[in-house]
Amino acid sequence: TWGGSYDGMVLQSVSVVNLAAPPVSSKQYLPIIIAANATPPANPFQNPGFEQGRVIWSEYSLQGYNLIYLASSTPIGAHEGSWLAWLGGDNNEHSELSQTVTISASAPYLRFWYYKGSADVCGYDFFYVGVNGSFFYSETLCTSNNSGGWVEKVINLSPYVGTNKTVQFKV
Repeated sequence: TWGGSYDGMVLQSVSVVNLAAPPVSSKQYLPIIIAANATPPANPFQNPGFEQGRVIWSEYSLQGYNLIYLASSTPIGAHEGSWLAWLGGDNNEHSELSQTVTISASAPYLRFWYYKGSADVCGYDFFYVGVNGSFFYSETLCTSNNSGGWVEKVINLSPYVGTNKTVQFKV
């Protein structure tokens, strides 16, 4: 059951892609971009859209909340599909979603969709993305920085090509 408030960061459709190739169509179920006659590199993330429910991903919540939910049980609709991951959502909550993947040269870009919603003031709550505990991307979670809808984010993981890394999303 849903345990959090409306505050937090919602994630969906996590993949590692090659951004150099043109898209095949304007709409695809998973956010993978491929060349017209090329075989797409396999998405190293298992259960990337959370559509298999609470499996594969490592979930941590200081207050013991589940992080992967059926979207119909939350106040936010899914970007696509029926499931999403919700990080934060309560006072003094620390949550993290992670998975170990191999970063390939053919698809070095981390791509995910997020929805930011917070009733807090800036400077106290943050969303982080990193690998193996080294967080290199952050955004503040506060009322004036809410996304107002689903937003796509792409991060270059080229420095990690050819290695197994634990990709982490943290609030």
